[in-house]
Amino acid sequence: MSYYKSALSAVTWCAKQWPNNHALVLSITNSVNENQMLCKKWLVDELKDILDSDNEAIKNPKILVIAGWFGLVGEMCRTRLKAEVTVMDRDVLCEPVGRKMYPEIKHKWGNVETWDNFDFDIIICTSCEHISDKVLKEFLLKKDEKTLVVLQSNDYFSVEEHINCKRSLRDFANSQKLQIIKETELKVDGYTRFMIFGL
Repeated sequence: MSYYKSALSAVTWCAKQWPNNHALVLSITNSVNENQMLCKKWLVDELKDILDSDNEAIKNPKILVIAGWFGLVGEMCRTRLKAEVTVMDRDVLCEPVGRKMYPEIKHKWGNVETWDNFDFDIIICTSCEHISDKVLKEFLLKKDEKTLVVLQSNDYFSVEEHINCKRSLRDFANSQKLQIIKETELKVDGYTRFMIFGL
């Protein structure tokens, strides 16, 4: 099933479950818009390149996606990397809707401040613009030192929910205490997406 068909199926299901929740329907459709698809595919392509070039990289890695929305990047990791994926989000509706959209990955309710399961090979967050540097640093301090971290942010300051955008890739890389393996950026329609890989 394609990502668009998954979204359409979820919209139909949600319209029956919560008939007046138009914001949820909009959120589901936005989760598979052109920029979202492009940025998530970019992450998985770059991550696959890193794993393929590292002879010691774990095959079939266990991946945690924090603030993972409905799970698009998690599903891409499952299919492209043959990964076991858990997606966590603090929005209580992301878990049931995510299970409807991408049933072959694990969906959990949770938040970055209190999450306590760090038994993963890779941690991904594509929503750093929604999380303060302090909260993200405290979260990442709890991980194992060998756990690979993949983070994305952007310079899309005009969105109200974006509380922690960055002005440049260097600004983003310097915002976290990671041993940087790779840093890169991607210009998309309306903004630039920044991405860092580190330990």
